[in-house]
Amino acid sequence: MKTKLKNVALLAITALLLYLVIRRVGLEELLQTLGQADWRWVAISLLVTPLLALVGVIKWVILLRAKGISVPLRRLFALYLVGRFFNYFLPSNVGGDVVRAYELGAYTRQGAEALASVFVERFTGFVILVLFAVASLVSHLELLQGTGLVPVVILAVLILAAVLWLVLDARPLNLVTRWIRFPFAQKYILKLHKIHTSINTYQHERSALLASLFWSVVFMLLAIANVYTSALAFSRPVSLVDVAVVVPIILVVAMFPITINGIGLQEWAYVLMFTWLGMPASLGLSTILLIRAKDILLALCGGIIYPLLKIGPRQASLAEAEAGPVK
Repeated sequence: MKTKLKNVALLAITALLLYLVIRRVGLEELLQTLGQADWRWVAISLLVTPLLALVGVIKWVILLRAKGISVPLRRLFALYLVGRFFNYFLPSNVGGDVVRAYELGAYTRQGAEALASVFVERFTGFVILVLFAVASLVSHLELLQGTGLVPVVILAVLILAAVLWLVLDARPLNLVTRWIRFPFAQKYILKLHKIHTSINTYQHERSALLASLFWSVVFMLLAIANVYTSALAFSRPVSLVDVAVVVPIILVVAMFPITINGIGLQEWAYVLMFTWLGMPASLGLSTILLIRAKDILLALCGGIIYPLLKIGPRQASLAEAEAGPVK
């Protein structure tokens, strides 16, 4: 019952934000802006999207190899796309990560390490995102105060600090273990301890962590290029510097799960920030619609690939033999 009420609430907030955004922009103005699209820039923008996915996969490869786990790049890329598919078609931004971690664990027979690699890949990206957002906030504090998004960035910093504490300090998990004595919960607590231990072992893989952080910076730069080229498809000139300032703020806003997969929330953030830059609201909405269309196209590729990735018994045995003994 609670899940249904939550989904209804998410749907209501999503619909409300979409209505308010379209009302502010105006449907006629939006259609006019979309109709003026420069297809050369649309094509360039299309090329950026798979590059973003590739960078995420490169980070994943580095983190897995640090643990001695070797998986073909093409399989990891396919699993990454499968994750994108489930992110778009499940009412949660973490659903896809769970699926790709589960499928990787099934392939390698190392479930805890698979979950740890996905967590660290995402977490290093979150660290860089928050650092970029803080840099944008500090460098444009007076102007950004008018948007009301300063508390959002501060909250993101607090979340980052809390997650880091939970990762580095075993006491909270030990406390939960002492509190929860139900027999049926014990096996899940044991799995949590195993995953927590696997995540913590990355502290000793400094070169892998530094490489992951480096590629997270590359990812952020590509995310900025993604927005910039998408905006250029509908209007010129667009300032690359201005886009670089607002993109981290927009991505921080988009991570809060108050709508279904960020729909409505991202549109609102783009309209707000593009208007703050002195550009038409219709440009902000057109930009995110193009980005969303590209993301859905990539996600659908993941949906097509997913049935082909199911491992048969023989393939599973081969994967287990290649990966080494079960941990």
